[in-house]
Amino acid sequence: MADYSHQIDERRELMAIKDETIKNVNEVVDNQMKVVQEIAGLLGETTAQTKVSLLKIVQMLQHEAVNAVTVIPGESKEEKT
Repeated sequence: MADYSHQIDERRELMAIKDETIKNVNEVVDNQMKVVQEIAGLLGETTAQTKVSLLKIVQMLQHEAVNAVTVIPGESKEEKT
């Protein structure tokens, strides 16, 4: 009769190590997903802020271009109003 209790213990230990490894991998992936979502949110916020600033600049330049076209050469804007 052979004693297999040692092999059974080794298999149980190996299964526990595999289970722990799978658990750790899942935690790492979950943490990475959280970080990616945070980064995406921050990028979205800063992109929106940049867009607002650029639109303000474009509006300002358009307003200046319209004013430059409506001013008659030799006449200042103050004289016109």
